[in-house]
Amino acid sequence: MKAADRTARWVLRMTQCTVVTAVVSWGTPASAQCAQAARLGGDAQLVPEVARALAARGIATSADSACAPIDVEVSPSEGGVRVVLVRGAGAPMERSVERVLTAALLIESWTEAGRLDLLEPATDARSEPPTDAVVAPIEEPAPVVAAAPAQPARPSPIATLHALGEAAFGNDASTWFGVRLGACGHAGPTCIGGSLRYLSDSGLTEGTATGGEQRVYLGADALLEVPIDVGSGVTLAPAITLGLGWLRMTVAEGLRSVNADVLRALVGGSFAAAVEMVDWLALELAAAVSWSPLARQAAWLADGLSVDPDPVVFGSVSLGLRMVLR
Repeated sequence: MKAADRTARWVLRMTQCTVVTAVVSWGTPASAQCAQAARLGGDAQLVPEVARALAARGIATSADSACAPIDVEVSPSEGGVRVVLVRGAGAPMERSVERVLTAALLIESWTEAGRLDLLEPATDARSEPPTDAVVAPIEEPAPVVAAAPAQPARPSPIATLHALGEAAFGNDASTWFGVRLGACGHAGPTCIGGSLRYLSDSGLTEGTATGGEQRVYLGADALLEVPIDVGSGVTLAPAITLGLGWLRMTVAEGLRSVNADVLRALVGGSFAAAVEMVDWLALELAAAVSWSPLARQAAWLADGLSVDPDPVVFGSVSLGLRMVLR
C-alpha cells in the first residue's frame, strides 16, 4: 500500500508541474520565448568581427532568425566603428564607438529593448518616401526690381511772358503787321496780367486807306488766361481781354496833311497752344479776335480832309515764344 501511495503522489506532482509549465508558456509573449538575436549587415570585413563579439555574449546574428527584432548595419568610421539601427525604431539611430566590443554591447542593448517591445514601432530608415507623397513646390523669391528714382516735383509756375509776331486782318479788308507782348501772374488755375499790341497798316491789300493815308495802331489790354496742361509738354490757353486802343491816321492831300487820333474800347478773346521746348520755354501759336464797339464806321472829315472809316473787328494769328517763370 505504501508503494502505491508513493506512486500516486509522484503522478500528481508531475501533473501539477506540467499544468503550471503550460500556463506559464501560454501567457508569455512570443518575443520573450525567442533567444536574443539581431540581423547584422554592413562592411564585409567588420560584420564577422562584430558577429563573433555578439555570439560571445549569446546574441545570434543569423539573417534568417525570426526572433531578430532589429536590423543593424556596421561600417568603419574615423577612429572606430559606426553602428546604425536601420529597423526597429521610429527614426534611425546612429552611434560611433571606438571598439568592436563596444559596438557589440550597444547592439545587445538594442536587441534586448526590441525583444521587450521597448523601441518605437519598426520602420525602415532606408526605404524611399511614398510615391504619392505631395511635395510642396519651392517658390522662388520674386526678383527684386530696383525702384526708379523719384523725380523731383516740378515747381508751380509763378508768371508767364509772351513775345509774339502778329498778322492781323481788319473787317475793311486791310492787312496789318506788328508785335504783341504780354505778361501775367499765376493765381490758382488762372493767369492774370496784360498785353501791349502794336500794328501798322501794310498797304498790301485793297482795304488799305488810299490818298497817301497811313495808319498805326497801339492797344493795351487786361488779360485773363486759363492755362491747361494736357501732358507731353503741351499747354492750351484760352483767354479774354478788355482794354483800350489808339489809332493814328495820317491823311495827305496836295500840300496839306493832317493827323487824326482815335481812342477806342476793345473787347477780345484768344486761344493759344504752346509746345514746350525746354523746361521754361515753349513755342506758342495763337489766334485772336478783337472788337472795337466805338470805332467810327463811316468816313468823316478832319480839318477839311476826308478820313476813311476805322476797322471795327481785327482777326489775327500770332507766332512766338512763351516763357514760364517758376
